[in-house]
Amino acid sequence: LQMAKNFSWLFVSGFAPETEPQDILNYIKSNNINRKCACEKMKTKNDKVRCSFRLGVPESLEKEINNGDMWPTGTIINNFMNVQSLTHRTKKGYNRPVQGN
Repeated sequence: LQMAKNFSWLFVSGFAPETEPQDILNYIKSNNINRKCACEKMKTKNDKVRCSFRLGVPESLEKEINNGDMWPTGTIINNFMNVQSLTHRTKKGYNRPVQGN
């Protein structure tokens, strides 16, 4: 039995509206990061001006990818936090880790 590898989720923003998730993944690969990542385009109130993404990266690469030097000038990058989802999970008791004996 193997455990899934954990992802760190990052918020990246400031891209042209026509930018797609595959563009972000291709950019990461072009920086010699060949590990599996996930990317999802977010709906925001400013998405006609700039677009934002939720980017999942292996925990072992978080510091390398969450580094302003890797990204084009003007990129906004930070840890992703879904406040609405966190509130819902806490109230409902979802996503609590299973404790082993």
